[in-house]
Amino acid sequence: MLVDGELIQMGKKQGRNYPTNRRQVDRIRSELGMVFQSFNLWSHMTILENIIEGPVHVLKRPKAECIAEAEALLEKVGIAGKRDAYPAHLSGGQQQRAAIARSLAMKPKVMLFDEPTSALDPELVGEVLRVMRALAEEGMTMLVVTHEMSFARNVSNRVIFMRSGEIDSDGTPDELFGQGGSANFRQFIGNFGG
Repeated sequence: MLVDGELIQMGKKQGRNYPTNRRQVDRIRSELGMVFQSFNLWSHMTILENIIEGPVHVLKRPKAECIAEAEALLEKVGIAGKRDAYPAHLSGGQQQRAAIARSLAMKPKVMLFDEPTSALDPELVGEVLRVMRALAEEGMTMLVVTHEMSFARNVSNRVIFMRSGEIDSDGTPDELFGQGGSANFRQFIGNFGG
């Protein structure tokens, strides 16, 4: 696997692949942002405090600078008025947008999204997808695990369909959603109205 052109050093033990260089993995992880399906915001901190925690304590950046950037990120994701609220006082869509802002505050090269809309009510899904679409339009590299086939089709430049931990189909959205992809992929998108 290559991340930003760098090959991750891997070994094999008991039939399983594993990274052999922990320092390399830690350094690469420091350049990735992760947005979880369950938000993972700290409940005892305000939204602003959640966003500046990493830049201040991990990156050792000045707090005033981090606050200014966090406020700009909150504006970007459409929840500027929620900076002093606690996660429990936000809707699921607002919490997920706060989680996206928190990840962006670390200035990642790549954003990883694990089913970012799966824990949301259907009416809140659009809020999060709009933010993600804007990030894609700005050129942010994103790896998104999703069942939102319309989003994958319209925003991606490459789609990988996995089945049982293996790559089953791989191609551009036009290729796969056109007439390409395996029988498994065709059945999957048929089930989701793709």
